Amino acid sequence: MLPTAAERRSIAYPVRSRHGNYIRVLTRALLFDLDGVLVDSSAAVEQHWREFAQRYELDAGQVLRDVHGHRSADVITRLIAVERREEALEWFAGLELNSTIPCPAIAGAARLLAQLPPDRWAIVSSGTSSLIQRRLSCAGLPSPSVVVSAESVSRGKPDPEGYCLGAHRLGWSAAETTVIEDAPAGISAGSRSGALVIALTTTHSAPIVRSASVVVSDLSDIAVRLSGQYLVVSARIQRSAGLRLPARSARRSRRASPPAPPCADLEVMHRDTPPGACTTSRSAPPPSNSVIDRTGTRTRAARRCSSRWSWMHS
Repeated sequence: MLPTAAERRSIAYPVRSRHGNYIRVLTRALLFDLDGVLVDSSAAVEQHWREFAQRYELDAGQVLRDVHGHRSADVITRLIAVERREEALEWFAGLELNSTIPCPAIAGAARLLAQLPPDRWAIVSSGTSSLIQRRLSCAGLPSPSVVVSAESVSRGKPDPEGYCLGAHRLGWSAAETTVIEDAPAGISAGSRSGALVIALTTTHSAPIVRSASVVVSDLSDIAVRLSGQYLVVSARIQRSAGLRLPARSARRSRRASPPAPPCADLEVMHRDTPPGACTTSRSAPPPSNSVIDRTGTRTRAARRCSSRWSWMHS
């Protein structure tokens, strides 16, 4: 039986193997941030904002504290007086576009994008459209059919507008997609949109991005394949929120085992959709659903819950 519109959203469950601990995600599409996720632009970003701080006599450390993941226009609006703001915006845009600082691809980015169908991924970035194209070109990465840039939205990250728009342009609701981010502002935007969020530790350490559903090192820890109408994403994790991996010794006495709990009582990694989450696409997010019980083991009831997704493998 096909899942109803109210049941369609990304789901995830843990997998333990001899190669490490994994989270497997069933999702409709992947929404990538650019800087720190697909392209390693940390050196360029920090150098540009240091030059900006020097030019406008600001403390560089204070400026750099909260620039990752935010639109440059939002940062400049916060730091510069109204009468100098337009000139600062124009100067900084030119600095970014004319930069010669290398921005290589993040480890695993080219391989992961090659595994994705063109209509199943998008970029949602705080950079301008011209800067996005320049950095993709410098990194030797393809440009997707859907790009949400700083000019595409009225409110930048941590507002969820960008991720809602990216999912909508791909034809899904945000709750059916998975966001890959590296900065707290982007993680907040993805979570508020209702998407499942995977964070990379390419820009910040794991404790700083711990609000994400799953934390991995970089894109080399992620693999994806298309199965039916779903993407099956496998992520080798550093940390996961809300899911406990099954014990290595999975033997449990049937006599001692408690009755399988109903689907509504199963624990989830993908939390309830927060207030204000985007549901403007063709399907709305459902109540939480899961395939994991409170002991971290897939139960008979859990398998019944997930069996409605088995049609995707046919």
